[in-house]
Amino acid sequence: MESRAKHAYLLGAYPGNTHISINNYFDYCRAGLERHLGSGWEFSALRPGAFGDEHFLKSDVGRVQAWKELYFEWPLTLRKLRGDVFHIVDQGLAWYRLLLSSGKTIITVHDLINVMNVRGALSLETLPWRRRQMLKLSVGQMRKADAIICPSGSTAEDVIRELHIAKSRVHVIYNVIPGVFSPLPEPERLAARRRLYGDAGYALLHAGKPTAYKNRIGVLRAFELIHRALPDSRLLLTSQALTAEEEEFLKNRACAAAVGVRQPARQEELRELYCAADVFLFPSITEGFGWPPVEAMACGCPVVSSIGGSLAEVVGEGALRMRDPMDARAFADAAIEILKDKLAACQWRERGLVNVARFSEAVLGPQLADLYSQV
Repeated sequence: MESRAKHAYLLGAYPGNTHISINNYFDYCRAGLERHLGSGWEFSALRPGAFGDEHFLKSDVGRVQAWKELYFEWPLTLRKLRGDVFHIVDQGLAWYRLLLSSGKTIITVHDLINVMNVRGALSLETLPWRRRQMLKLSVGQMRKADAIICPSGSTAEDVIRELHIAKSRVHVIYNVIPGVFSPLPEPERLAARRRLYGDAGYALLHAGKPTAYKNRIGVLRAFELIHRALPDSRLLLTSQALTAEEEEFLKNRACAAAVGVRQPARQEELRELYCAADVFLFPSITEGFGWPPVEAMACGCPVVSSIGGSLAEVVGEGALRMRDPMDARAFADAAIEILKDKLAACQWRERGLVNVARFSEAVLGPQLADLYSQV
């Protein structure tokens, strides 16, 4: 008798949110599983809401409609699903598991930064009461999952230690860097450089929201020192506008006019930012994976990075690694070294490209499919 095909569901986030990396993760899982699961599987990728695949901009759907789609219509959808494996793509969505009535569950835990912050292992901003309650609910569901995927060995160690989950249930599968992130042909790179940085002699970039653990204020402190040494340098920040703290820091400083903010609407625009820059600065305090420095490497931009959390593991030998994320002078000196030495810049560019070869869908897709079969 012919055996029944197994059915796997990939469950994603509401597309109207601003979690770009989680949407990227959903997309690469979907592509990898469709290619590698094999004929014995049926596969569906679902997420709440009825939007297209543009993730950089918030949906213009009203808040009431979004709430209805996420917290009323989506739970009804989940309750009706019958499958063998359900893969929830982010720890913040672990509450989905409460609504599933069959099958095994896999939850990807990208980081435990909020858990460690609440427990005092990290000193970051205090989480609002409602977020703490959701976090408590998510932790309970993560502990009940049949398997946990972590994007780095560092995050896997955090999960085993902080959540008391057996090592046998925790699997390290690195994230895939989307194929759009690659070097531009030189004429296009130079055109992007002129458009984004004007006549700046030296171009620096940082990508990331101004949350405390990202240490974006540390980028500004390092850039002030760089700008003193190289007055024709310019810095671009992606994501949100300057915070009050950042504006206060820049007040009356000579480098203030050389700092700009660009909010890319598409991955192609972010690629141009990476390709146009001479150096990418990333003094993050901790990361569960660390997408931006690896995306920058994939675009051929030399990277100066901290080593907090997963970063030493993920940037590998492809970046200049700074031990202390708060040491603005060390970051500035490393960046100046690259900016003033074309040979060094070329060497770091090549080392970065070698490093990112580890994060291709061809390498990681089969690992994901194998885990589904194991579960």
